[in-house]
Amino acid sequence: MAITEEFDYLVLGDEPAGLWLLSELDRLYESHGSVCRGGWITKDPKPAPRMVSVSHAKDYGIKCDAPFHLDLVTGEESFPLKADALISRYPRLAPQLFEKPSGHTNSLAAESLKHHPQLLNFAKGYWKFFGRAPSLAPERLLQTACEGSELGWWNPPAEFSENTVPIDVSQPEKHITHLFFSKRGMVSLQLADETTLLTRCLIINTSLHDLEALAKPIAHLHTNLDLEPASLFETALYPFQIDAKPLSVSQGTPPLFVFFEQSQAVDTHAHIWPVECQRLPDRAQLRLWASWSRALCLDTVLGRFRDGLRHLSQLFPFLDEQTLRYSLPLDASSCALDEERAKWFETLSELAVEKYSLTRIHTHTRRPNLHYLAPSLHCELPYPFGPLSAARSLLSALASQKKWPKSRGGSTSDEVENPAHTGRDVPLAP
Repeated sequence: MAITEEFDYLVLGDEPAGLWLLSELDRLYESHGSVCRGGWITKDPKPAPRMVSVSHAKDYGIKCDAPFHLDLVTGEESFPLKADALISRYPRLAPQLFEKPSGHTNSLAAESLKHHPQLLNFAKGYWKFFGRAPSLAPERLLQTACEGSELGWWNPPAEFSENTVPIDVSQPEKHITHLFFSKRGMVSLQLADETTLLTRCLIINTSLHDLEALAKPIAHLHTNLDLEPASLFETALYPFQIDAKPLSVSQGTPPLFVFFEQSQAVDTHAHIWPVECQRLPDRAQLRLWASWSRALCLDTVLGRFRDGLRHLSQLFPFLDEQTLRYSLPLDASSCALDEERAKWFETLSELAVEKYSLTRIHTHTRRPNLHYLAPSLHCELPYPFGPLSAARSLLSALASQKKWPKSRGGSTSDEVENPAHTGRDVPLAP
């Protein structure tokens, strides 16, 4: 039976910026005595928490759990990316770099790099994991790594109220089949089971890979977004996961560390390895990230994984003999079945972290009721704070368009339409 559901806002996709926006819209409506019915169209209703910079998160009212510092690991030593640990080793490193940027931050970073050029290598390791642009100026890299050195966990859906409805489209019968724009300003999404989702504001909130998959049944989507995804990124990070017995990985291993083949200047793509570590009751999980181009070559990426695994085996001597499984078979060759290779290729493409050669600076599209919170927004900032900065501007714009009911105290229309009256720090859009 056909069902129609209507929402004030629909967010399509699982990127954190759009989920933050839904929570903030809910709070905004509540502050004006209204109810915001938001819809979250997702393939993963219960995503894992995100690792983010605590310092940057505070600017968005985000509270992070279980703060920690990543480890920098070389062949000679291991130490945390933390002010006291770094300054004890590199005394001319300016401590002000671990604070909020000021007018002198750039010159302080340049002076620090002049005395300790090896710091640039560590900053590149941080950026390889958290950056979405291929690189930044050396001073900016060091500033970003120092300011964002404290990390924590953020789970955006945990902040949703009961007014926000998750819509799981992971099953074939729930896949999106059509997208329509009416002359009355409504956006209509139709699902395979004949469900219709209506809204006056649709926010696309996906990676470019997921956008490509979404555009297959919706031929005009790229045209409405005014976007050509193939031109936006040239390289990506690809994950390789190792499940091993718990004792094979040291108990003190942090949730993230970066391994450097040497502490001096190296090739970021070939010689710097970000590794995530997660402990489960019955096993330890290591996720190694390797760089390669957007034109994915399975054999070459598997070679990168083998190189990274060799370094991990040096860090954890019992890893090889206590490994339970790999996410991909490292001995796969061109002799493997085409179906298997296609499956591995698709898996890597879905999990890849895209690096953007072009950055977007706004969420606008060719439709006033359609916005795109692209992960390439303001990618000079560590992810996800580039898209979050755009989401904050979009929040302000949406708030200014809304005609709020007058409060019981008799405030004027101008007062209730000002987003500053929400009690949240929402700067006006430029």
